[in-house]
Amino acid sequence: MSEVPAKKVELSRQQQLENMLFSLGAAGAMLGALYWYVNLCMHQAAKHMRDKKPGIYLPKKPVTISLFGANPTQATDILKSYSVTYAFGLVRWVIVDNRVGLQFLFLVSSAQFDYADGVLAQFEGESFEIHSNPGRKRGQPFGTPFAARQPTKHQRQATKQAKMGRTYKAR
Repeated sequence: MSEVPAKKVELSRQQQLENMLFSLGAAGAMLGALYWYVNLCMHQAAKHMRDKKPGIYLPKKPVTISLFGANPTQATDILKSYSVTYAFGLVRWVIVDNRVGLQFLFLVSSAQFDYADGVLAQFEGESFEIHSNPGRKRGQPFGTPFAARQPTKHQRQATKQAKMGRTYKAR
């Protein structure tokens, strides 16, 4: 019995054209990432000066996270809900393990890399899988985001007790 070789998967013409269009936006993504990194440096320097520490401080270089799947850009919503800052990177069609899917590359500060990697690993599934090197917190459970645990203003007002006593103006 001989095994039938698997058919080689190729990108369709439309996916190739979309890759060309995505590459046109790559320069803008690089400028956006540079702007993000400069803001990160300024924030860290201001924090460094506020603590009155001598010398010049520059943060470590950012880390690239690579995702692959049917909808890897949904990871940005997950990161926003967990208050992780990132710089949008590149989206393109690629073939991985004889499967066609979108590859999404973005930058995360090195201080938040382990946290971001752990959060994304928690939500990894059908829509995306992580293809970058694992962080130290991958596989650790993370609770719901802080913003999701806080009641909204409307919910807080509904739980307040009504004022008891006079409801009219005394003259």
